Amino acid sequence: MLQKTCLVRVSGAWKNTGYEMLLKELNIERLAVYLRRTAVAYRARALTTPHGNRLGHFVNESLQLVDKPREYIHLHPFYELYNEEAIGLVAAAEQELRMSDHSTPLNSASVIGGSTPPDSDPVAQYAAGIEQQKRLKKKITQIATRWSKSESSRLWDKYQEGRIETRPDASKYAIFQEGWGNSSLSYYKNLNRAQSTMLMRCRTGYIGLKRRLYVMKKADTDLCDCKTGRQTVPHLFLFCPHLADARAELRQKLGHSNLNRLLSVDAAVAMDWAIRHFGLKQPTSSEPDSDVQPPKSGPNLLFEAG
Repeated sequence: MLQKTCLVRVSGAWKNTGYEMLLKELNIERLAVYLRRTAVAYRARALTTPHGNRLGHFVNESLQLVDKPREYIHLHPFYELYNEEAIGLVAAAEQELRMSDHSTPLNSASVIGGSTPPDSDPVAQYAAGIEQQKRLKKKITQIATRWSKSESSRLWDKYQEGRIETRPDASKYAIFQEGWGNSSLSYYKNLNRAQSTMLMRCRTGYIGLKRRLYVMKKADTDLCDCKTGRQTVPHLFLFCPHLADARAELRQKLGHSNLNRLLSVDAAVAMDWAIRHFGLKQPTSSEPDSDVQPPKSGPNLLFEAG
């Protein structure tokens, strides 16, 4: 999938990281959602233009050529997209503008028909019509954007529920403890490439630690070198006795050891710590998954910033 390939390259995530995870972390809508949003919004905005009228006539005439009963024409996705959804979007935009406390109510007639508020001055009437069109088009875009966010949230919730149902331990990953929104993207702001790559992998759980590698049959055990637990992101940040001194320094610097904060608002400091102590090989553009191997033992193995 081209979109996922691009997101992997941009984010530094593992290639087998879930598509939905990448979309959620980067706050990017699915390509299918984006195309539907832009197509319907474009058609809705164009309904009052000469081009839009010509397109509408073309669609209707084309569908009438289909050798099916009339009731089947309304089931055609072309008809649904370029007529029903677009007209519904315009109607919703008109309704919101009428209900707005800070805008001049629209004329009761639909803007689709090209009506404008009556005025004795033709110039003023024309100007009012242009302004009305601008307001309507802006509102159409706003509603389409709201739909996109709502649809993206619905798809993420569905994926999240399914993932946790089939893999209960997934609920421990930071990415599954938040809903859809731009909050996760803000965690990557002002991070360098090495820090943001490490954060993406820590939050999604797709990282070259033994627990993940054992599941992938690339490690003989999922135990940490300390032998006190599975080698996971929470274990290294919170429990591994081999990192007790380093962890104490991190706690002293940040004033806490809350994993959710380490993987969000305090990510810059926490990721430098992880880069230094996790013992993972630095990924490169030619080997983005170069840490798919058991990490080296011992502290202070630098994950150098490139």
